[in-house]
Amino acid sequence: MKNLFGLLLVIAAMACFVGCSVEATNPLSPAQTTSEISTDKDASYYGLDDSGDDVDWGQSGPVWFLAPAYYGQWERTANIPNGKMIFIDLAGFFTSLQMGDGADEAELRDVSAFLMDELVSNIILEVDGQRLQNIEDFRVATPPGLFGYTLPEDNMFTFFGYDIGAGTYENDAVADGYYAMLPPLSVGRHTIFLSADFGEPYNDTVQVMYHLTVTNRKTDRQRHN
Repeated sequence: MKNLFGLLLVIAAMACFVGCSVEATNPLSPAQTTSEISTDKDASYYGLDDSGDDVDWGQSGPVWFLAPAYYGQWERTANIPNGKMIFIDLAGFFTSLQMGDGADEAELRDVSAFLMDELVSNIILEVDGQRLQNIEDFRVATPPGLFGYTLPEDNMFTFFGYDIGAGTYENDAVADGYYAMLPPLSVGRHTIFLSADFGEPYNDTVQVMYHLTVTNRKTDRQRHN
C-alpha cells in the first residue's frame, strides 16, 4: 500500500537543484528533529485533497507537512505562514502487522524495501522549477523498532478496504520511502511539484503540483488552533 503517513524524522543538510544550491533535507544525516500533525480530521482527506483546502488542517509548529496523493494527478493551491520548514513525502510504502504485511519487524522491512526497489521509480521534486538532484540520497527507512499510531473512525485504512477500526496501535509498522524537507520559503508565490511512477499493480504516475503563497499572516484555521 502506498505510504499514507508522513515520516516524522526530518534531518537538516544541503542538496543541489539544477541551476542553484538550495537547502533541503538529506535523510542520511545524523541530526534529527521531530514534529507531528494533530488533527480530528480523517487523514485520508490529505491524500484526496483536490484543491488545497486541507493543507492547513491540524498544522502547527515549525514544520508543515505537504501530503502526496494516493493516485493520479492533482493540483493544490494554499497559503502557508512565513518561517515554516516544509516536510515532503515524495513516495513510499507503509507496512504494518495490522494490515497483514508481515509477521514481525524483519518481514515488514523486507516487504517495504522490496516494494520500493521494484515498484517505485522516476522520483521528482521541483521547487520553483528547480529539480532536486541525487534523489537516491533522500530515501530513508524508519529507525529500528516498530512505530505506533492512533486512528479515528472512518480512517484511511477503511478507505482502502482494510477492517481496522479506531484506536491506538502500538509497535505495529515501519515505512520506507523518499522524503525531503525544505527550509522556509521566502514570502511570496512558489510552486512545488512532486512526481513518482508506481509499477504493477498500481501502474500509475502520481503527481501533485502545489501553488503556495507564503504570507506573514496565520491562516484562519491556525488562529483557532
